[in-house]
Formats: sequence, C-alpha cells, structure tokens
Amino acid sequence: MQSLVRLHSLQRTGFHLCDSRISVGKSEGSKNPSHLSLTTTRRVFAAVVVDAADAPKFSDFLSSVQSSPEKENTTLESLSAKERRKLRNERREKLKATKEPWKEMVENKLLSMPKKKPKNWQADTDVNQLRAKGMQWWMIQTTRKFENQVAEQLDIIFPERFPGREFEVLVPTLPVKSKMKDGNASDSRKKIFQGIVLLRCVMDWDVYNMVRRIPRAYDFFGNLAGVSYQPMIMPAPVSHTNMENMFRQIKQEEEEFQLFKEQCKKEAEEERRKAEEMELQAAEDLQLGVGATIRVLSGPFSEFSGTVIEMLPQASKVKSIVTVFGKDTPIVLDMDQVEVTAGAPKYL
Repeated sequence: MQSLVRLHSLQRTGFHLCDSRISVGKSEGSKNPSHLSLTTTRRVFAAVVVDAADAPKFSDFLSSVQSSPEKENTTLESLSAKERRKLRNERREKLKATKEPWKEMVENKLLSMPKKKPKNWQADTDVNQLRAKGMQWWMIQTTRKFENQVAEQLDIIFPERFPGREFEVLVPTLPVKSKMKDGNASDSRKKIFQGIVLLRCVMDWDVYNMVRRIPRAYDFFGNLAGVSYQPMIMPAPVSHTNMENMFRQIKQEEEEFQLFKEQCKKEAEEERRKAEEMELQAAEDLQLGVGATIRVLSGPFSEFSGTVIEMLPQASKVKSIVTVFGKDTPIVLDMDQVEVTAGAPKYL
C-alpha cells in the first residue's frame, strides 16, 4: 500500500522540513510493520523514519510554544506569518479581558491633565501688567557713543512728563588705570555695556512710549511678544543679582583706582622733586667762571663760541678767546652778551 504524504516537520520538535512528495510503503523483508521505506520523487533534504500514527500535530506544537515563554523569540522566527498573527490575536484577546481598553485609558489620561488657559496675544503685550513688579531696573538699547546723550534726555523729559514719580538713570562705567604725561592718573572711564542705558522706575505704557520717542533710543531689552504681523519686545527687568554684582564690581574698581591714583600722585611728586634738583645742579654747573664755554649772543661776534680766560667782575665783563678765521682772538664782552653752554671745570 502506497500513498503520497506531504510531511511538514518543525525544528521545535526535532523534525526537518522536507519540501517534496514522498511515497510511503512497507519495505520487503521487514518484520516490523512500523518500519517504512521512503522513496523520494524529488531531492529530499532530510529523511525521517516514523510511524504515520505517531506524527506530531500542529495543536501539540502550539501547546509546546505557549508552555515555554523563555524561548518565544526563537520560536516566532520559525513560525509563518499566519501563525504569528494567530498568536498575536490570542494575546490581544487576553489583554482585553484583563486590562482597560486603550481608548478609554487615553481619554481618562487626557481628562485628568490640567487644562491650559488659551493665550491672548493682546494680554501678553500689555505693558501695564508690569506695574505689579514695582521699581525695577530696565535696559534701554541706544546708539553706541550716544549713551550719555540719551541719559541726559531722560533726566530732562522724565520729570516733566511724570512729576513726582521716582526714577533713576545710570550709564555704568569703570575707571581706566592710565597715566598722563605729568605722571598723574587719568580720569577717563570706560562703559561696561556699549549702547546700554539703565532706567529704574515703575514700567507702564506711558513710560514705554516716552522712552521709544527719545532720539537714539531704539527699544527695551526683553522677550519677543505679540503676533507675527505685529510683534513687539516686552520689557524684561534686570535681576537683582546681576545689579548687585555690577555695583559690587564698580565699587571694587573704584577702590582700586583710588589706590592707583594716590600711588601715581606720589610718584609724580617724587619725579618733580628730582627734576628740580637736577635743574639746580645744572644751574650750578653752568655758572660763569674761568674755563667756562660761552656763546656770544649779540655784537659783531654774535653766534661765536669761546672760552673764558679772565673774569672782570668790577666792570661786569669777561675776557674770552674766540676763534676767528682759524686764529684765537681775545675779546672783552659784557656778561649780558654771553651765555654759558658748559660750566667751568671744578678743579680750577
């Protein structure tokens, strides 16, 4: 008796897939009726000797897969797409029976979240809401090198527009440690922030518009607010920590500059004293006497140089030798006509 059987064996149960048609029959000379002879009509990848009644079933395979979850990954790889879909659907059915449906879970989660208030761009751009912050420091952007002019304009316009309101204008600067030609310290200062003027006041629409109308003042520093077709910069106050750090830095620099200024003053006085001593010494060295070199200032021998050979103090004259046409010629000159260019030697 022969029949065509298509064998589908699985790796999980130790069988090998044979994608071929096989004729199964009883072999001659075999005493064991369960022993079968396999005759392949095509190329067979593996031969299995089993009893047809003991062939594994697909239901047994599924039970073995479900009973071993630790080897589920390797098992799913060997299953067909249809078998994997069947397993997935079974898992989903079990989850539906034990857990809450996912749609209801999402809806409950969204309902439990706090609702955000809808944003109104007009409310976000209302400068009057900054009144609640009280007296704060605000940064105004100006043209570079015109910070002092803008500060002067604010000092004049603010009390005129808002009489009785407290305000303060500041252009933060630091002293520069540099010396002048006379040795004293220079009083020049450098700005900490280029193109920045600080204003301390209570902010509202009136102050905002007043500042923006001042020449060379562009806008406040802050955050971009409003809509794309009508944007504006919402002023943001400078934090107290930053202002305290800036004032601390200015105070420290001022103290160091005062010490530097005193040191420069002492050095300048010392240099001035040394210069006076040198002038006195030079005047003593240039005293008129025998052996001193002189230059004639006036008379027929003007611009001639000579050497004093004799002093005539009674007549307030000196006798000197002047070289004329290569010859030494003695002449007598008034003391007012000569200028000492080199003092007399001290050993004379």
